[in-house]
Amino acid sequence: MTEKYEKELLNLLKKKYDRRFQKDSSFQKGIFINFTDKEYKKYVAENAYEYKEDIDSAVKKLVSLDFITVKYNKITHDIERIKLNNERISEINAYLGQDYIKDVYENAFNVFEKLPYRESEIFCGILKQKYGEGKSIEAYVKNSEEYRDAIKTVSEIKQLKEEVLIRNLSIKLFGDSKRVERIKNRITEVYNLVNSTEYSENEVFSLLGITKNPTYIFLKGNAVININGQSFDLQEIGSGIAVCSDIAEKIAIEKICDKTITTIENLTTYNDYNSSGLVVFTNGFACKNIIKFLNNIKKNDIAFYHFGDIDFGGFSILKHLIENIGRNIVALHMDIKTLKQYERSCKTPMDAYIEKLKKLLLCPQLAPNYETIEYMIEHKVILEQEALFS
Repeated sequence: MTEKYEKELLNLLKKKYDRRFQKDSSFQKGIFINFTDKEYKKYVAENAYEYKEDIDSAVKKLVSLDFITVKYNKITHDIERIKLNNERISEINAYLGQDYIKDVYENAFNVFEKLPYRESEIFCGILKQKYGEGKSIEAYVKNSEEYRDAIKTVSEIKQLKEEVLIRNLSIKLFGDSKRVERIKNRITEVYNLVNSTEYSENEVFSLLGITKNPTYIFLKGNAVININGQSFDLQEIGSGIAVCSDIAEKIAIEKICDKTITTIENLTTYNDYNSSGLVVFTNGFACKNIIKFLNNIKKNDIAFYHFGDIDFGGFSILKHLIENIGRNIVALHMDIKTLKQYERSCKTPMDAYIEKLKKLLLCPQLAPNYETIEYMIEHKVILEQEALFS
């Protein structure tokens, strides 16, 4: 029984040591366990007589090993507290059959730093900054292999110009068809960390071009398109069509009635919206194949518009389109006039959300929309595009 309490007490002390190490705190102040009803209750409980002798023996053994020092009550001679001998932490870890936390951290950083990716350098820099600020990076260290594979996924996918099915990507990178699926949350976290973004899992995977199933390009409006040599008049068809996005480069535009292309992020709004030009459904952030399609059909005499929610996500999607299509895209129905007109349908975001909106003012791509964004911040309002059709 003595050995049981030796390890129990050492583990309690080591846990405190590790926590202090993780926070990069000073070790000038000792690490103690007080034998009181608020900390080590077992020693002072009503039934303490059942194991007090074994605890006393365990403490004496740990003192003899120079792992701890002990303070006794001068009257009762009971143990009041024990103090960890920090200088013997390596020997204590060996005694417990555990790794020294410093080695664990160094090994984790070695895992990340050996990766030949720019994202890995950024990731390591962020972790070291967090650690230097006294913030815990325990989760990253404990799950270093998952984060390693997440970094690899984010980095390698950038080299692909086409969308890829999640299982195919997983086999290609790891020889395991389910590995990427299992670390989706890590991939999302890594992407947001290295890009200073706050996107959801679905948004990140859309941006990376990782899909569970083949994606489709939804088209409608007053336009004639040509797919692999065959013409389709969308006006005559009378409704939108969906084309598998892996043939994006085979879709050409023969005619657009008013020479406008409008992208819409929401499917309900896409179905409700009518235009004399071409309308394209992006399904949130436009995936790689939709971006490829838009780049293939862009011409100087065609005006681009984007109709999205008047919120952080809507303007982030607009920014993404501008960055990837390389031309000015006008925000449609995403202005102060619309906010005022549909004031009753506006929502009031939390303060944390307002801080996210402020970050949009740092994006030069959104400069024509700064006035609207400032209005949203000042009046604390956001609006979903469905409100315009309700």
